[in-house]
Amino acid sequence: MDLDLLERRQATLAWRDDLIMAIWGIVNRAGLEAKRGVEERLAEAGIVETLWDPASFTRDRVDVVMREIIVSELEKLFGGAAEQLRTINPGYNALADALLESLSVLQMPSLEPEVQGEPKVDAPKGSVTTSTGRLATMMETISNQDLVKSAKEWGSWALSVVGEASEAASQKLQSGAGLHDRLRRSAQARIETAWMAPAGDPPPLMGQLIAVVESVGNEARSMAL
Repeated sequence: MDLDLLERRQATLAWRDDLIMAIWGIVNRAGLEAKRGVEERLAEAGIVETLWDPASFTRDRVDVVMREIIVSELEKLFGGAAEQLRTINPGYNALADALLESLSVLQMPSLEPEVQGEPKVDAPKGSVTTSTGRLATMMETISNQDLVKSAKEWGSWALSVVGEASEAASQKLQSGAGLHDRLRRSAQARIETAWMAPAGDPPPLMGQLIAVVESVGNEARSMAL
């Protein structure tokens, strides 16, 4: 038995396993940061978004954070992994180069119309009437009466104040009714299906990365037979 070849195969297996675990750690940490970012910006969501299309609120916010963290971290990780592969055997130089080049062809999750597991609900026909909208309609009607013509002078100020109160009430309503949980679930679904899943259509990022590492690792082991 060629001990050198055996050691090389074992070293290649350890290299593959360590790299896959490191990739998972990077993507998982990015997912935690993305969910934290969504949590901090829940107050920006309106009822229409949380009730009928939570994915429209979470997709951008999740994907931007994931890309910012993952891309830079993967470059460092793959750079180190390529050097380790060359250290195992100089004959793996071409495989190390292929590992680095794989980063340039990765397909990052693109914006999709909706997130799997959090279906979009069709909004009701016609316009949605908000508290501010109802007040505006009332003000327009009242302003036609001679008794309160002066309402035009303070109407803008009143609408502004009520608008702020309406927004605060909206956030309290959404939180109390569990609508913010729809956004949290939507963010979680985006991370799981588009970024962390091992397989899917289109291929999630994690699935692509595992395929690359497996391909390089298998080729390295076959060269050590």
